[in-house]
Amino acid sequence: MSPRKIFLDTETTGLNPRFCRIVEIAAIEVDENDQPVASFHEYLNPKQDVGDTFRIHGLSNAFLADKKTFAEVAQSFIDFIKGAEIFAHNMPFDKSFLDAELSRAGFKPLITYGTLTDTLKIAKSKLTCSCSLDNLLDIFNIDRSARRAHHGALIDAELLLLVYLALIGKKDKISKVSFDAMNEEDRAYQRASYAGAEPEFEDEGESEDDELDDYERKLNAIIDFGYENDFFCNVEMYESILEQLEENRFLTERQKNAIDNVYFGLVL
Repeated sequence: MSPRKIFLDTETTGLNPRFCRIVEIAAIEVDENDQPVASFHEYLNPKQDVGDTFRIHGLSNAFLADKKTFAEVAQSFIDFIKGAEIFAHNMPFDKSFLDAELSRAGFKPLITYGTLTDTLKIAKSKLTCSCSLDNLLDIFNIDRSARRAHHGALIDAELLLLVYLALIGKKDKISKVSFDAMNEEDRAYQRASYAGAEPEFEDEGESEDDELDDYERKLNAIIDFGYENDFFCNVEMYESILEQLEENRFLTERQKNAIDNVYFGLVL
């Protein structure tokens, strides 16, 4: 009998699992016909400021303040994934955060509870272009409008399933996959979750010097993360960019976009 298949994604307060926390976790189980049959989805109180990552996931401190902590949902999460083959895009990233959260809650690492499969590796074995989730959605002509404003764990887990089907030669199945029942149930959960939560983020603008100082901070965080995680590549490139920034106080828009994408966990 084939193991259950689960597609997973997380949203976090940053890149370093030693210091940052998970703010949203979603896992979708599919049946033998690749149809969604069950989901696990929780917003989580990270017990720390979400900071600039609000721009990515749209989850404010006010919204997350009354949510459960990871420790409070850990057993339910384990019960949901136990014995399954778990898919994630750039699995080492999600695994590192889940392992850190599981350890803090007194549980064993993620690999203890299922088989881990990295869809990023599958994509790289088949394609020579960028294999970020956004690029794969474009390549396979999969509608990604739902993640245009923010990157939510549930929608990304759903999109990952569609990308996986395309990667394994089952693109014809994509149109038959329906998340309607699952999303309707989740919408009710979200309506209850958002009740009374006030938006709290405003971009008040900053000077050019302040902006460059912010990128210097981000570069240092990326470099620190790179040296602490073997799966992270191109540390030298970010060191070089940092050196250039310190010398001439200038970054191109392309460099800024690349730094933001890495810092906020969009492209790793």
